[in-house]
Amino acid sequence: MFSPTSWLTVPAVAGAKKGHGMVESYLANKLPIQHPGLTNLLLLLGLVALGAATSRRSEPSEPLSMPQTQQVRGCIILLIVIGHLWTHVSFARPWPNLAGDSVAAFLFMSGYGVMLSYMNKRPSPATFLKKRFLRILAPYWLATLLFFTLDKMFLGNTLGMRDAVLTLAGINLNEATRLFDFTRWYVTFQLFWYMAFIAVFTVLPIKRGALVLTAAAPLLFLADYYFIHVDWAKYLAFPAGCLAGLYRKPIVDFIRRRPTTTMGAAMSSLTVFLMIKYSLYSGQIEWLPSVAKIGMREINGLLWTIFLLSTFALLGQVGINSKAYWCAGAISYELYLLHGPFLIKYNPVFFLTTEYGVPLSVSFALLLVLLAGLATILKKTGVRLGR
Repeated sequence: MFSPTSWLTVPAVAGAKKGHGMVESYLANKLPIQHPGLTNLLLLLGLVALGAATSRRSEPSEPLSMPQTQQVRGCIILLIVIGHLWTHVSFARPWPNLAGDSVAAFLFMSGYGVMLSYMNKRPSPATFLKKRFLRILAPYWLATLLFFTLDKMFLGNTLGMRDAVLTLAGINLNEATRLFDFTRWYVTFQLFWYMAFIAVFTVLPIKRGALVLTAAAPLLFLADYYFIHVDWAKYLAFPAGCLAGLYRKPIVDFIRRRPTTTMGAAMSSLTVFLMIKYSLYSGQIEWLPSVAKIGMREINGLLWTIFLLSTFALLGQVGINSKAYWCAGAISYELYLLHGPFLIKYNPVFFLTTEYGVPLSVSFALLLVLLAGLATILKKTGVRLGR
């Protein structure tokens, strides 16, 4: 039970547990957490400590190379899971929540990788879409079938036929598919960008196409806000990643030659990022129209991405690499697919906190271990299906 002296434990209050046996759902009844600000800070510091504890010296790596970008992916997926604890599981809203900004970094890395691959291989539109769609959809289909089963087992119901077909097709735009999994809007958005990418670069040269894609991003953002209302987020991230892939060589050369300037850029990006983020959180700029505040969040996602990429580039140049981030990066997409429902709808570990007073940090760590194991299985199975 809850000990008043433990500030990492959730009190066992009426209505806190709404699940099936040891599985808890937080769709309707949110998880009460004492001292959420301190708990959030400890989880974030724990993530930093995990990276530091598993860091090893190795040969220096080139800035923005695969060893570094995979570690960035690992770091941001763990930040997303931590952030979604507050977004979807608890009523508490501690500062900072880095989930949305880390999703922007995720989209940026996707655009960066797609651009490098496209410039290297120049596939036909059919080959590009087949490869990209299968890479996204093969593990997504497996996760969807798993969630259908778990919904029936633990919640007694799942999507109707029409919505089930839509979500299997990667179309998650209505309320039913959003409630099925709050995070799969990202898959729909990712597929949209793949189609936009190949449509643009099939008819335009690389540089011109990248500029068109970048110029279209704020227009799409405004169209969504005023007319379409699909409520996607981080429109600037994927095209910005494409630009970074296009100009990778001069960016890498700059980081190599000017590490001190790069460190200054990283710290400046982090400082502005935190200032904007706190201003949005604290309500200091409530007088701004909502479209301006959403635009600030878009820009802030890019600032966070610059900080992360610069930091990992500088660490890589001196041969410091984190094994934990590397491993998480290898299964980052699969972790993203799985974490939402297991965190929100059928959480298998938080009963340890609500029923037995185990610190939330311990329960959360156990959930990450479970998700990592499931994500590894999902990745291996998805790779076989996607061949």
